[in-house]
Amino acid sequence: GDVVEFIGESPNYYHSKEFYPPKGTFGRVLRISIYDAYIEWPKNTVAYNNADGYCWYCTLEELKKVEDGVTD
Repeated sequence: GDVVEFIGESPNYYHSKEFYPPKGTFGRVLRISIYDAYIEWPKNTVAYNNADGYCWYCTLEELKKVEDGVTD
């Protein structure tokens, strides 16, 4: 899937660090809808580890597509 950067708020009261990575983290899109995307985050950037790995949903407004997968 596409590479995206998390540009939403860093973990806080509304964005638990269990599900959301720090702002600026890069992840890979596994599934996408018109409202949100299911993202695979790097190991240990979120606490939630399910059958798919370190994955959770983010709204599309919280993500920025990284062109050509370049994350420098």
